[in-house]
Amino acid sequence: MPTLLDITNTEFPEKFHDAVPRKPDGRSIVATLKGQTMSPPEAIYFNDKGQQSLIYQGRWKLLIEAGWYLQTLAAPGINSELYDLKSDPGEANNLAKDKPELVKKLTAMCEKWKAENQIVDYAEIIKIKPQDPY
Repeated sequence: MPTLLDITNTEFPEKFHDAVPRKPDGRSIVATLKGQTMSPPEAIYFNDKGQQSLIYQGRWKLLIEAGWYLQTLAAPGINSELYDLKSDPGEANNLAKDKPELVKKLTAMCEKWKAENQIVDYAEIIKIKPQDPY
């Protein structure tokens, strides 16, 4: 969205139908499209159903609750997988237990991003609409 706004020289509206819209995520990549160099984003986030999260920051990739949520829900605690993509691009060596402070930092960044983007936790949806057993 920021790229399209930039290309069309359009300001994001401060009000829309008497409401204040949430600013779009991301940043314009017009400079890259023009062949210019841009610094990488601080982090790239992904979240599935408010449970499984993924963050890339530099060489690091953290997965939180990797796998299918209804299966991991039964296991106690939160499963984290941390990979150094520079030295381990095949993600063969999970470093989560070796780097707990980095896991904590990246997890906090994910939680902040989820809150800012109002990601709904799948566990709350299940409470509202339980899964049909058939």
